[in-house]
Amino acid sequence: MTVLEIVLQCAWKGSVLLAAGFALNLLLRRRSAALRHTVWVVCLAAILLLPLAVVRLPKWAVLGRRQTITLAAPLPTDTVAISVTPSTPGAASLRVLRWASVSHSMSI
Repeated sequence: MTVLEIVLQCAWKGSVLLAAGFALNLLLRRRSAALRHTVWVVCLAAILLLPLAVVRLPKWAVLGRRQTITLAAPLPTDTVAISVTPSTPGAASLRVLRWASVSHSMSI
């Protein structure tokens, strides 16, 4: 993560925190000054801890149009057809498709 990314994330997240502080203070307009002061202290403390949180905590990414999910292991490509005949007479046979990799089935 570059310094510019850290600064930009801190800027917009700090703006969101300040907006939440203003909104909460508007809602608490008729309450005591001590409570409103506590809201501002918590908001400013969170802004001071924001750069550390941006660097230390894992990044949360929302999947967009250009992002893709990569799998750790490739999906198996072989199909194995198993034919099962029920014990009751007159019933149709049940065909089950099972995805299995040859190496996976050998290791079990």
